[in-house]
Amino acid sequence: MSGVTRDATSSVYVPASAAEWTVTMAVAGIATGNPAALWLCQEASGNLADSIGANTLTVAGASYAYRQATTGWTRLAITVPDASSNHNAQNNATVPDVQTTSVLLYGIVTMPAAAPAANRRLAHLDGTTGAIVQFSTTPRLQCVTGGAGGSTVSGTANPVNATRPIIACVNRTANTAKVYSDQEKIAGTQGTYSGVSIGWGSSSGTTPAMGLLYSAMWTGSAAEMSDAQIKTLLQTLGWTIPWT
Repeated sequence: MSGVTRDATSSVYVPASAAEWTVTMAVAGIATGNPAALWLCQEASGNLADSIGANTLTVAGASYAYRQATTGWTRLAITVPDASSNHNAQNNATVPDVQTTSVLLYGIVTMPAAAPAANRRLAHLDGTTGAIVQFSTTPRLQCVTGGAGGSTVSGTANPVNATRPIIACVNRTANTAKVYSDQEKIAGTQGTYSGVSIGWGSSSGTTPAMGLLYSAMWTGSAAEMSDAQIKTLLQTLGWTIPWT
């Protein structure tokens, strides 16, 4: 991973350019392709710029705070308090439509310290019916898909009080919808989706107390990684992954 940016405190790699992602994918042995978008999330204000593409994440909601310290990391985060209604960093113009195109969204997320009073939405891959990473009152991560064939599938691990890798993936070729973290993988069912919108936070509900330190998005065939490839990629980036 020579030349790839690495967080000085956590030791997790955070590739900062297309060239650094080329190195990362090669070391991981994954030839499907680089991310189509990269958000470094280190802005002092405003929207989150795409460092390798044209998919700006527009920040909506007045309660966001920028460049916030995160325990165990040198990298800073954009944060939002619990129960923030319709707070999100999203793009609903230039990103793909997951009804027709595969998308994999990766982020480094600081999870809340405790279970929420009601279900909260961490990330979404559509704007209306639901391709959602949800944080439940249990507390558990959930893979939520909407429309015909959709479902809500809960994980088994308690994700609170840690900074974790979170992945949401809709794979149109394999006909799967999944959520991954450093603790587990959650296999949902493929639903039907409506509304072009990809991002972090909620487009139609409430957002948990969370921080976003980094994010990247793969699209099309590049997003169609197997479970084994996703595990290898996370391990290459420096995460410890127990699941198979």
